[in-house]
Amino acid sequence: MKLHYFLAFLCSAVLIACSNNKETATAPLLPSPPDLFWDRETKTGASQRGEFASLSTPIGRYQFKLYRTIGERWVEKLKEPSLASTLTVDRLLVRFHVQPNGALGEIEAVKGKMDSVLGRLTTDSLEKASKAIGPFEPKLQKSYPNGFSWEVCFRIY
Repeated sequence: MKLHYFLAFLCSAVLIACSNNKETATAPLLPSPPDLFWDRETKTGASQRGEFASLSTPIGRYQFKLYRTIGERWVEKLKEPSLASTLTVDRLLVRFHVQPNGALGEIEAVKGKMDSVLGRLTTDSLEKASKAIGPFEPKLQKSYPNGFSWEVCFRIY
């Protein structure tokens, strides 16, 4: 009977250790920033102002830089005259993974469609931002050695 309890305890300990290792090996999903938006009538858009990350922390500074970089590239694409007639009211919530070297990958739609006009513009903007953002600073890399996942919402109205 004692052997049975010992084996049950041992199995529980192994399961806990495995689940703990899995949690540390995966990247956390950080809170989302405000939506990026585009107004079709006024042909203006931007990232919404406001504090969503503390600029006094390495992760906050990196998130803010990433958010602005993605937003600038997205709005730049939307200003192309050839797109005006193809834009419709749409919303796309995208999740992606940020590697410590600054590369963005594992881009997927959480809500909306990646094969829409908005989806293609968003993917292109994320790819361009990925090349421009740069790697994590050493403190950030130490805190997030596997990078982090993030969700950003893109809206056209």
